[in-house]
Amino acid sequence: FVSSDLKILKPNAEFYHTVLNQSNFTAEQVVWVETEPKFISKARSYGMHVITYNQNSYSALVQGLKQLGNQPKILFNVVN
Repeated sequence: FVSSDLKILKPNAEFYHTVLNQSNFTAEQVVWVETEPKFISKARSYGMHVITYNQNSYSALVQGLKQLGNQPKILFNVVN
């Protein structure tokens, strides 16, 4: 999802609601991959799993996915 395509910017609650509606996944099925710590709380408030990572190092992403275990999830990395 590209926030400019949706014409709704994070951390607007409507943005996260729209992403969930258009994806047809429940919040519990989603792993929200986020590079900006300021957007984490809103995604979590919807019940999504959130992993923050630095784009220069994917080790935090890999570690976060390992911590979630074998539960099936869909990953979202939203571009601003």
